[in-house]
Amino acid sequence: KNADKPLWLINLLNNSIEVGNYLQIVYGPGTSEPQFKAEGSLKLSSRDLERKKEIIKNFKNPNYTDDACAAVLVKPKWNDHPLTIRYYNNTYAEIRALRHKEKYVGIVSANVLIFSEELKCIAIHRRSNDSHDYPSALHTFGGAFIPPGTGPREDHSGIRRAAIREIFEEADAGIHIPDSTRRVLIDEFEIQFIQLAYLGVNVSAEQVTNMRGNWEGEPIQISFDDLGEELAEIKNWTPNGWTHVILWLE
Repeated sequence: KNADKPLWLINLLNNSIEVGNYLQIVYGPGTSEPQFKAEGSLKLSSRDLERKKEIIKNFKNPNYTDDACAAVLVKPKWNDHPLTIRYYNNTYAEIRALRHKEKYVGIVSANVLIFSEELKCIAIHRRSNDSHDYPSALHTFGGAFIPPGTGPREDHSGIRRAAIREIFEEADAGIHIPDSTRRVLIDEFEIQFIQLAYLGVNVSAEQVTNMRGNWEGEPIQISFDDLGEELAEIKNWTPNGWTHVILWLE
């Protein structure tokens, strides 16, 4: 894989209807990583707190927990060096409540694209029918970054740990993400997520075959031979999951 920024491909994706209407690739692919800086917590009004209670009450799945997230009120300047993402520690339900009055409250997330040279396949997550965003769609493994200092599930060592934790939670698989792994930052403005994705972690055949799903969805394998046909059906994917695979293949 070429470690240089594939500008032609990024421009093509960012300006396409299928991808660019939902997200923008804003940083990378490369091996550098943004810096993250906590700014405390956003305060909720009494009305916001009532909305939070209703949102929690309406969670579709009883297994869902209202974890702390990294909430972004002002998007960073993507061309800054070093790129710094300033965030607030608020729970998912609080962020959903705040979106009733704020134009933008983003959530920082981490994803990882897994493949197996041994099996000649990629491992992808088919999201649950109950997922709030893109139910039943194909996606890379991942989820919200739980900031350090916010509880027992916190990603104490940083955002890379969020990607590792998510693959364990969603597929019961343990992985290592090498420093050399390319990563890309995506502004998924359609659903207000800022996502750092790790593009390509090679795992063993045993790790793939032992993956198990849960209430969040199920892991599936797509062989390298079938990947082109699967990618042609873009409607079956989340826009960013599809984008991860395209950038990895470049």
